[in-house]
Amino acid sequence: MTGCTPDTAASPWSYFFSVAAESSVAFQTESGSIWLAKSDGSSLQLDDSTEDYSPSISYDGSKVVFARLDPATNASDIYSINSDGSDLQLVVSGQGINYLTDPVISPDRSSIAYYCGPAVNGDTNATGCGPLTDGSYRYGGVMRVNIDGSDPRMIVIGGGANLEPVGPTSLSWSPDSQRLAMDGLLTVDLGGGLSTTQRQLFEYRTDGSDLFNNQDPTRQITNFTYDPHAVFPNTPIYAQFSPDGSQLLYMDFVDGNGNQGNFSYLIGVDGSVPHQVFLTPTRPARTAGAVRGPTEGSFPPRLLGRRRLWST
Repeated sequence: MTGCTPDTAASPWSYFFSVAAESSVAFQTESGSIWLAKSDGSSLQLDDSTEDYSPSISYDGSKVVFARLDPATNASDIYSINSDGSDLQLVVSGQGINYLTDPVISPDRSSIAYYCGPAVNGDTNATGCGPLTDGSYRYGGVMRVNIDGSDPRMIVIGGGANLEPVGPTSLSWSPDSQRLAMDGLLTVDLGGGLSTTQRQLFEYRTDGSDLFNNQDPTRQITNFTYDPHAVFPNTPIYAQFSPDGSQLLYMDFVDGNGNQGNFSYLIGVDGSVPHQVFLTPTRPARTAGAVRGPTEGSFPPRLLGRRRLWST
């Protein structure tokens, strides 16, 4: 769908894309602007700012949301725009103190979920993200805001022990818009006063009732145990719900035989029966928007995650 050039300036995780059911792709260019590649092969530049990143398109392809960085403060804001390039709107302001990232539109188009953390990395005294249900504000967490920018509120204090965006991560809405899946950090006690963290998948309710349940074991989906000193430990990321909401498709860097690479797995939302699936990089004929899973049509017509992982 797009031409590619070697990326020598930054990590490949620095670029983002998102795919709608009708096969339109919202993506970030190397220069930072947001574009839309349409299913008919045409493309449209949605904005020309060099500070925009993390685009996400609604399931029906009608609206795109993205974050815009203020390099002077390292704070960022969330914007929305129609897929025809009209009606650019500021949805949520970082107010010069908050770093907002990874906005994702709910399937019912009523809300946007995103991460909020301090603009100054490592500033654990920051209290700019919220409000919580009691009206207070915290260091960081997962936020939900109405699509028109009204009623921003924190719904989960991070994923696991992860209180701010750390590394390549993403949010995935369930088809009924009632749950969010995300990767997060699980703190593991190694004894002797030592501890480490493991990246696992978690699932939380989006109504705010899981606000303080970020480390509740019943909200944890994967249960990897691995060598914390391994170069590529099991690291589930980029979760995507199946159409009926019963399973998650995710990527791991290590397969069941210890091989390193990019591997696709399915797991029940209750943590049951994780098994590897294969997304072929080629196919005889293009089926618009289809994601290759165990059987044709078994996944929603969106690419897994929102980063450059596979070309399908």
